[in-house]
Amino acid sequence: MSTENQLQHDLAKQASRMTPPADLKDRVRNSYELHLKEQKKERSPMKKKLLTAVAAVCLLVPSVGFAADSGMLGDDIYGSFQQAKKSFKSFTKETYAGFALKLSGAKRELGEEEYAKFVAIRKQYIGFLSEHGDKYGHIDVDKLSAEDRATLKQLMASMTPDDDKLNHNKSTRDVLTAEEYDQYLEAQLTYQTVMARTGVEYDREIDVEKLPDDLKDRYVSANDLIESVNEKIHLPNEYEQKEIDTIGEADYQKYRDIQNQLNHLRRQYQPNNMLLNYNQLPAEARAQAKELLKQEQPYLERIRHQKLQSQDVLTPQEQDAYLEALITFDSIQANHYVLKNKAYRFDESAVTGDEKKQYDQALAVINQVSERLK
Repeated sequence: MSTENQLQHDLAKQASRMTPPADLKDRVRNSYELHLKEQKKERSPMKKKLLTAVAAVCLLVPSVGFAADSGMLGDDIYGSFQQAKKSFKSFTKETYAGFALKLSGAKRELGEEEYAKFVAIRKQYIGFLSEHGDKYGHIDVDKLSAEDRATLKQLMASMTPDDDKLNHNKSTRDVLTAEEYDQYLEAQLTYQTVMARTGVEYDREIDVEKLPDDLKDRYVSANDLIESVNEKIHLPNEYEQKEIDTIGEADYQKYRDIQNQLNHLRRQYQPNNMLLNYNQLPAEARAQAKELLKQEQPYLERIRHQKLQSQDVLTPQEQDAYLEALITFDSIQANHYVLKNKAYRFDESAVTGDEKKQYDQALAVINQVSERLK
């Protein structure tokens, strides 16, 4: 994917946090749940994308209209488009214009004084990537001298407060202990190394199963830690706040804990997947995921304002069949969750043959249960 398309993808993902995808509104299961899964997955790459040369300053801040000076703002950090193109081959004029637009949003949010500091730090960071990185700006940190490694780590630490503010997160430094914060920075350095050694432009291009064992273990651990931190610093958005208002803060935290455990299983066993495919998990992990799915239902049913709850209405056999239907439904969606129209969507048209029959049967069971809970 070109850098231009990546920027468009990032903007589309930001927009998806604001309103549920229109084509999902009337679906029984994914009218709300899939939207939440999209949000949960999509917000996690933010910190990782800040490691790349282009995205180091193309922050996922709220979309804004072009300011009068936005066309010039890219020069604040790169000097000029020609200089940016010289340092990073993936740059295009469209990328530069979109980059300037994001800087315009950052300038509005930070104010003149803080924006000047923001620019100064990122100029140092981009200069470091230009000197030590590959054509995409990725650095094999293991090959840096101790001094250069410390410099890179300090630059990343210096960018974090602004990243948190512009991404509307809690302060990472306030949430984590000093030791945890250091581990978080080390995880980002590991991520840089993996990106550089695999020669890819974007992290989603990494095929985890093809990584050497030592690199695979480091990558999975780093990815898990980064996503864990992103969960800790995340602040509820508009839709999540509605959920909190519906079920209360304490129960919402329990609900999120269950989701985080499911997400951990996905990261552990299916790091390349956008959604969890239950049916591709080892037997023990699948049983664990099924139990978590069972625990999740009472909270989801309250969020959906169901009058009754499945655990009270269904017999044990019916509840097991219902859970298996949810697993089939979710697993098939995971199989066909693809980039479409500049955002990740479930491509139902790709579900055919026996898989289509299974999907329809699962949806029928889900529909029947939904009717009984009204």
